[in-house]
Amino acid sequence: MERGNIISTAKYDMLKETWIYQEIIQQVQAEMQQQRLAELRSLIIEITRLRFPRCEAQVKHVAERVNESVRLHELTVKLSTMQTEKVVRQYVQILKIPDADVMY
Repeated sequence: MERGNIISTAKYDMLKETWIYQEIIQQVQAEMQQQRLAELRSLIIEITRLRFPRCEAQVKHVAERVNESVRLHELTVKLSTMQTEKVVRQYVQILKIPDADVMY
């Protein structure tokens, strides 16, 4: 039984060295990252809708332009702890970079 596992492992190791395997892994990782970003954006919008509904459009606008999960996670935590709409609006303004399509 162990001999079969060794051969299987050896074949798998060889497969991992191929360009097609590497390309598939990269594609899967990119898709997973996009899914993670979408989930975080959805959570941000939901939190905003429940806590600060009048800020939803502003926050959504910012969240859609952030492409780093770490930054979206930070935004989620901050929105969860902010106390007033005024603070949310000020924070969102800080995140915007004038005359650019880049956030954070």
